[in-house]
Amino acid sequence: MAEEEKKDFLKDIQRIQEEMDLIFDHFYKIRRSPLLTHAQIWRPPTDVFETGEEIVILTEIAGIDPKKLTILYKEGVLTMKGERSSPKIENSIACRNKEIVSGRFERNIHIPYTVDKESVKASYQDGILVVRLRRLGPEEKTTKIPIV
Repeated sequence: MAEEEKKDFLKDIQRIQEEMDLIFDHFYKIRRSPLLTHAQIWRPPTDVFETGEEIVILTEIAGIDPKKLTILYKEGVLTMKGERSSPKIENSIACRNKEIVSGRFERNIHIPYTVDKESVKASYQDGILVVRLRRLGPEEKTTKIPIV
């Protein structure tokens, strides 16, 4: 297998894993035990839209300090990482219900287009992280070489 084919194969496997995770989370509403959250990474809900010029990604991460966010783009994958601290309740003696997930999170979004890396923009308002990536065109997986 050529090096480029290996990269494409790994990207395809990663994309399938992400889609399976989304399906599993959506249909089975998996919640991690609060006792285990320190060891696990949670996945915030994310919407991905396409316009004629951009890919727009919205991620719901209310309560996150923007200083604790990291956004990276490498080889067709946008990675968003951060951490949400658990709120401290003074004089609390017991937790009766805990549904708000805290701790580290990470989302990897496969971007199937070539992107202008210099024009990537991110903003955070009202608990929603918005990342905009300007499309340059479809990503070429293979190039046909003519025989002369």
